[in-house]
Amino acid sequence: MNRQPTMRALLQKEIAKQERYIKAKLTSLLIPFKKSLHFRVSKAYTTFSVELKRLLPSEELGRIQQAFPEGCVVISDSFLGEMTQHKFLEIRMPNQTSHFFHLQELLSYSCFRRTKGIRPIVLGLDDCDLYSIDLASSKHIAIESDLPSYRYKLQQLFLHSLLTSNNRKRVQIAWIEEPIEHTRLRARIAPFMLTEAFQAQEVLPLVIKENEKRKAENTFETHWVIIVSDAYTSYHQHKDLFSALEGCQEQGIHLIGTSECLDKDTMTVKELMEYHTLFNTSLWMDSEGRLHHERTIIQLPFFTEETEIPFESSQLLDKRINEILGEARMNLPVTSMDFRQAQGFLSSQINRYHLCSSDGCIRLSLSAIHSTLNRMHQKLFYNMIERLSKNISYFIGDTSEKLTKLKELRIEPKSGHVLINGENVYNPTQDGDLVPLIAQSIHDLTLHAVPQTVTALDLLDEATYPQLTLITQSLLKGEPYKEIAPRTIPIALLREVESILSQVEFQLAKKDEPTNQEASFGMNKKDIISIVKEQVNEATTNDTFFFANINKVRPVWWIEPNKDHFLGSWLLLNNKDKKEVHVFKINNNDFFDKLTTREDKDNSYRLEILTKQAPNHFIDRFSNVDFKEYYIQTIKY
Repeated sequence: MNRQPTMRALLQKEIAKQERYIKAKLTSLLIPFKKSLHFRVSKAYTTFSVELKRLLPSEELGRIQQAFPEGCVVISDSFLGEMTQHKFLEIRMPNQTSHFFHLQELLSYSCFRRTKGIRPIVLGLDDCDLYSIDLASSKHIAIESDLPSYRYKLQQLFLHSLLTSNNRKRVQIAWIEEPIEHTRLRARIAPFMLTEAFQAQEVLPLVIKENEKRKAENTFETHWVIIVSDAYTSYHQHKDLFSALEGCQEQGIHLIGTSECLDKDTMTVKELMEYHTLFNTSLWMDSEGRLHHERTIIQLPFFTEETEIPFESSQLLDKRINEILGEARMNLPVTSMDFRQAQGFLSSQINRYHLCSSDGCIRLSLSAIHSTLNRMHQKLFYNMIERLSKNISYFIGDTSEKLTKLKELRIEPKSGHVLINGENVYNPTQDGDLVPLIAQSIHDLTLHAVPQTVTALDLLDEATYPQLTLITQSLLKGEPYKEIAPRTIPIALLREVESILSQVEFQLAKKDEPTNQEASFGMNKKDIISIVKEQVNEATTNDTFFFANINKVRPVWWIEPNKDHFLGSWLLLNNKDKKEVHVFKINNNDFFDKLTTREDKDNSYRLEILTKQAPNHFIDRFSNVDFKEYYIQTIKY
């Protein structure tokens, strides 16, 4: 299954939902029709042709027209149309997907990444699939449009296509234009610029010299791409220089010119022929903003950003589709799924899960991990999610069952009761009660993590979870995950994540039921500190507080206080099961020389304070120092 959230996948999903909607509506009206619908896609609409099994009288056509949203049923005003519409219906559904075409979705599309082209340029989507050209085998390209925004959009498509990871190592770029334009895009391509010059009389001699060199050597390693703004004017101002570059694409040097649509009435035939001898006019924009290449009409992606749009997690695809299509407005809630469908849907819920620190300040989403993986590791990621999904549980009465027992999940239309294998499903409340699980559609369902099964990131054992420990420490320093990811070992990281999540009990629940992942860890750090400041007079807002929960793996409070701030600080050791916190004031440094320092961090101590003798003793496992000396009190909450 293709898990890439591509435009094409999104469009196909939309068309399928539109088709189901049309069929359901006609069936409810008792209109006999042939089940195979033919459709054609345009930028604004998808038009379905419905062949009827019998000729329909005008009153029935009127009834169909009223049943659909205004404007959907196309009533022809031509003689031929009036004759055929009694046998064929034209139903035109607004196409929302085109408004969500994204640049990064295009660039991430598997067909683009796997193309056999040497220098592929993705342009958009035609009526069949992704549409791209190979710059390496193309003549010099002229782009014509009266709208500057469209000219710039196409320049971005070319440049971003060239600067994908598959391309950019062997590409250099020059841009002949006024320097004040496109400053942010120019900054992005700066590392790949072959010259800082931007005037034609400066750039073109360099290109000509390189072209002659490549001709003589009959070889080249790097493709040069020269963007020429206002190409028609520039060509006629520097005709000799441009003419010297005719055929240079064979040496890996490519010219891409943009201009306003040429006014043929004000130009001589000779001027046009000279210009088109160098620049090919196969790519052009019409008055409606549609891109044409040869005989193909291409839907451009809808983006305004001057840099790449962040890649959207594939697991958000269903949500986006539902929002786009407005299923509630179409009155077609999804009410039934088999095991594979349920597993796929609920797996996407797991992918939205966050691993958190005990105080809730650090959040590491699984989707963030997924976004940094290469194709091979992404496959391992999805295999992991699929394995984890088999541990999803649900309640039949007061009996907990696993997802693997599910054969059919459906929703009773009238009552909204969720049924699995024909039996009512129950939903655990925050108070521990079980109540019937009620939903309007499948999309009302989600997963809740049982709090007692969740382990906080900062409570993980470093020896067991070295990758997650590295990530946690880096996140604490304020580093973004994208910068941390290259320092991790993906396979090892996925193994650690699966080890943690295999202990998490995910339960089927309703979306709008109150849930808070931070509550999984009991009272959070901020709440504990507030309680301490209220009940301990000496504690102030300006003081330093070091906080720890009991480690899930080992019966210790694991804490790594900063050496420079440990003296005079407060140490808070929380026991969330007993709902109590032990408070310590580090008012002297008598034992500091006995404490263990982290091997990789000279400015931090490493403490593991044993819980088994608390509250009589609080002994550090490494140094045997008893922190009872610093003990102030135990606060119940």
